[in-house]
Amino acid sequence: MTLTRGQFLLFVSGISWVKCLALLIFFVWLTPSSQRLGYYPDSQIYEAIANNLVSGAGFSTGNKPPYKPTMIKEPLYPMIIAVMKWAFGLDLAGVVVVQMLTNPLIAVLVYLLGVELFNEKVARLSSLLVAIIPVYGVISFWVMPENFFLILFSATMLVLVWAGRSDGWAVYLVSGALLGLCALAKNVVLPLVVLYPTLIVICRKGLDKARFLRNAALFVLAFSLLTTPWMLRNKEKLGLFSISARGGALLSHQAAWAANFTLDEWKAYSLYVFTGSLAQKLYPQVLGEDLGEYEYSVLMRRSYVDGLMTNHKEGEVDRILIREALQNIREHPFKFAFLSILAELQSVKYLVPTGLTMLKGPAGWQWLLQLVRLALLVLGVILTFLTIKGLLRSRDHLCKYSMLLVAIACFHIASAFLGIIPGSIPRYILPVTVFYSFFIVIAVLGLEAAARESATTASGPLGSGMP
Repeated sequence: MTLTRGQFLLFVSGISWVKCLALLIFFVWLTPSSQRLGYYPDSQIYEAIANNLVSGAGFSTGNKPPYKPTMIKEPLYPMIIAVMKWAFGLDLAGVVVVQMLTNPLIAVLVYLLGVELFNEKVARLSSLLVAIIPVYGVISFWVMPENFFLILFSATMLVLVWAGRSDGWAVYLVSGALLGLCALAKNVVLPLVVLYPTLIVICRKGLDKARFLRNAALFVLAFSLLTTPWMLRNKEKLGLFSISARGGALLSHQAAWAANFTLDEWKAYSLYVFTGSLAQKLYPQVLGEDLGEYEYSVLMRRSYVDGLMTNHKEGEVDRILIREALQNIREHPFKFAFLSILAELQSVKYLVPTGLTMLKGPAGWQWLLQLVRLALLVLGVILTFLTIKGLLRSRDHLCKYSMLLVAIACFHIASAFLGIIPGSIPRYILPVTVFYSFFIVIAVLGLEAAARESATTASGPLGSGMP
């Protein structure tokens, strides 16, 4: 018996909740008592900012006066935590519960997006795949923005697809506002405010130019009304017209090491990005005894950045580091390109097994954890291969999927250019990996099967689709 649409969505929601609960139990068992589950260095920053917002100290990471303003993180997630603390009295455990309860929306939105762009079969299988893949459950108990952002960004992509098919002004206004909220959660989406209207001009036939110019203006206006006040605040207080500041620093570190790595450092780092423990054994003189210290003190040039911070505002430091990065890239373009390729290659191992890398497991059970890591890594490689295969099968329909492809490209470019620290890779690519599911299904079914059924699928609530 075929499930109705409502029954299917309840089914994948149930699978998502069961997955989240099972993974939570598994990770609680694996997590040492000295370590907080899902609580990472960035989590501490988000919590500190949220606490200061609730107490009236402003958007700051300080724990005592004077509370210096910061732009080290995008504002949306700490504001969400602050609202939950202030309005509902929730602690971080309560925030995690909310994230787990809302997690099934990721699979639901993938289904709705699949119906709009593909057909019912592709939509259902893609949604089911997202409901099963572990990483989308793991993020539900991270004290990180990924769970909320995946929901928000998937919803934004759905409305953007509707906008691409519509001449109505309201959907452009809503999509611009949603994209603005996305930018306040991850500023990597900033280029999309220009790229998406451009795609509509390129891909949509019979476009009413006058209406489109009005709609595009409303789209940009809604986006700007949400993002510009925050960027002006940062310009006034911290010296940089941007949503957050850390990206410039990561780009600068990557460019600096591309320019200055010795041969041994290249060998050590190339191995380290795939297996830190083996690299540490073979190149102890480069990596030292503590990989965390190697990342934060060496790769992130902590003493150098701290020196800049003594004489400059946070945003001014980021501007200095961006200029430095551009200079190093101009002088060493091929070395920077190679380092960027290394960073991008890491994305394969983060598609599925994200979240296991920091866990050691109970004594005597490390072999099980290693086995799970290996199995998930193999699965990640297979899914990545199928994604590429599906993309190649879809090459004759690029306009139809152009919004997905541009989003995927935007996030992957960010991960390649800012991926000097392997642990930062998941944050840059994870939001678009849910869209891989469509191309994985296409690779398995064959594009011809997907195309045959698409003729009987509704084109969406706002008119005919793109060619």
